[in-house]
Amino acid sequence: MPKRALAIALSLSLIPGLTPVPLHAQEQTAAEARQGRVVGERVNVRSEASLRGRVLYQVSRGELLRVEGEEGGWLLVVAEGREPGYISAEFIELVAPSPEAAPVTAPSQDAAAPDIAHDPLECVVPEVNPEVAAGVTSQKEVKRSRVYFKAHQHPDWYYIDMRALEIPDYLALLPQPLPGTDQLDYYVHALDTTLQTSQTPQYDPEVIEGTDCERRPSAALPGMENELVVGGTVEGQAPVPPGFSPRGIIAFVTAAGVMLTGAALASGGGAAGGAAGAGAAAGGGGGMSAATIGLVAAGVVGAGVAVKAATGGGDDDGGGTSSGDGGGQQQPAGTGDVAFRLTWNSDADLDLYVQEPNGTIIFYGNSRSSTGGMLDVDSNAGCSSRAANPIENVFWSTGSAPRGQYFYWVDHFGCGPGSSYTVQVLRGAGGSVAASQSGGLEPGQEGPRFSFTF
Repeated sequence: MPKRALAIALSLSLIPGLTPVPLHAQEQTAAEARQGRVVGERVNVRSEASLRGRVLYQVSRGELLRVEGEEGGWLLVVAEGREPGYISAEFIELVAPSPEAAPVTAPSQDAAAPDIAHDPLECVVPEVNPEVAAGVTSQKEVKRSRVYFKAHQHPDWYYIDMRALEIPDYLALLPQPLPGTDQLDYYVHALDTTLQTSQTPQYDPEVIEGTDCERRPSAALPGMENELVVGGTVEGQAPVPPGFSPRGIIAFVTAAGVMLTGAALASGGGAAGGAAGAGAAAGGGGGMSAATIGLVAAGVVGAGVAVKAATGGGDDDGGGTSSGDGGGQQQPAGTGDVAFRLTWNSDADLDLYVQEPNGTIIFYGNSRSSTGGMLDVDSNAGCSSRAANPIENVFWSTGSAPRGQYFYWVDHFGCGPGSSYTVQVLRGAGGSVAASQSGGLEPGQEGPRFSFTF
């Protein structure tokens, strides 16, 4: 086998969760490689040849991909500047490569991807929240870092967004493993504002009883263990990850973007599908889903806020949902002492920044502050989803907002079209409008800064 083909085969085998195709299927030069054209609107590229594979990224209709292998109705593809992954064969039309076209290449080792420095956990203790710390840096701004995790004996991955403690230091607390869980699987993933991604290898610390597992000094902020928001990666997952305790989990975000809390979360998964359906019904008929009822009961949102599923990404392989026309549906959005709410009408990714009186800025990279401020809705993140009525919302629940002057502004993340927007400042649980500003931004632009005194 040529050295170059062997190197490609080895590099593919090292990607966590990626099942290598037979080596003979990879022994083709760039000139001989097949090309495929995407025929779906937005199609998921996954880490393995299965709907249970993690979504690595999405490709759009008309994109040309290099096809390097086939496995059970799935094609192993390489998109320009991206890592290899699997795509359902029904969404690819094979075409002959153009002689004059430059070959699609895998990402270079010199690509400006985020850098993740992480000291892996060697073991964890049952009924104690594992702390995953990492230093995340990038030539551009870091947009998001996450820890993907699961109990070793279960197939489905979950995630928790890491909190920026002091750039570049990020931290996530995972749910507490139950005594019957023998081992965890996890890895850290980072995304920057140019949509470059990187991830650590997959680690598998054992769950050890007693004092045999040496604990590291805690870096967690007070109360972090009681405000865990867990995300799912495939449809139909239970809100509480199998093998973990529900203690401290206050919300679950489904793979379709529906936030479950209160009664829907407490049902242990039985209400997950029902809450999503109820949320859709609420958009058309004015009712409230179980998720909304739970939020209202907890005092997080006003009774007038309805639930809308944030869309996942199109007609791909069954792992996402299309946005449709959306009607008048709204995503869960908190109100209280004060809320800053951004709305716009396109599939672009607009980002809301709110600086509280002590100087802390709440945005996608720092979604919670020590005063209780929270970014609870982030639509169209990275343009990987297409919400019908996208919003971003930063709020302080009743009795928690600090007094003083707040500054807020909007940034166009850079993907999607130019967009007009409106930012409203809302007061009270009912969300009465105290201030409103509108404007327009082209990709990459930042809007003017506004101020509000609470």
